[in-house]
Amino acid sequence: MTQTLLLIDGLNILRRVYEANPAQDIPAKVEGAVISALASFRRALAECRTTHALAAFDTGGKTWRHALYPPYRQHRKPMDPELAEVIPDFRLTLTEVLGLQTVSIDGFEADDIIGTAYYRWTAAKDGAAIPVSTDKDVLQLIADGAVVRNHFATAKNGERAWFDESYVMDKFGVASHQLADYLALLGDSSDDIPGVDKIGAKTAARLLRQYGDLEGVLANAGEEKGVIGKNLAEQAHLARLSRQLLSLRTDAQLGLTWNMLRLPEPA
Repeated sequence: MTQTLLLIDGLNILRRVYEANPAQDIPAKVEGAVISALASFRRALAECRTTHALAAFDTGGKTWRHALYPPYRQHRKPMDPELAEVIPDFRLTLTEVLGLQTVSIDGFEADDIIGTAYYRWTAAKDGAAIPVSTDKDVLQLIADGAVVRNHFATAKNGERAWFDESYVMDKFGVASHQLADYLALLGDSSDDIPGVDKIGAKTAARLLRQYGDLEGVLANAGEEKGVIGKNLAEQAHLARLSRQLLSLRTDAQLGLTWNMLRLPEPA
């Protein structure tokens, strides 16, 4: 039997389920999110039918990105404390009820854990590793063969169930191997990643199609007229910093064996 690995961004599911509920009653909202998220995890396992699985969680503390750039995520709205309180028990339930191993690592985010596990698995195994996330940073893995599962796609919202190379091209106008460079030029206000002023989505895509990658864009700043060329030249350091912040670290110490990630056989 071919072995395959499911890599679930745990908080991506739990927080999206929680935030989709407009209710103001926080305790009831948390309880509902836990029940719905557990069902979502169960559905992901049933639909993808992999032999192994891992759910990665952020610790909620400072990471290597904060060390590199202290303003990172300084304006992001914190998680509601009531939701944060239930995460340890929720993770325990995932393991005890679904047989799903979970992991969080100080100094790393969930997407770093997913990236680390993805590359280690694909280097060691013949079977695929399937990330499950709607975090655009995880889409970088598509450049190295991943097809990313969008757990929240439904017939009603019309979203794609799978993110692949064609999705990246349609959505961003660049190839997947250019995605991190594209995002570095744009920046990301939700994470306080600076990017380059006055560079929008269409301009970033055009620059990368024309010059290939971020370093090619910066090397040709003088070819761009007006504010675009000026900002590329003056803010090259911010573009490179943004590129580092958007990178996936792949050297996290998982502390797990593949056997520990094997799912129980269906009853």
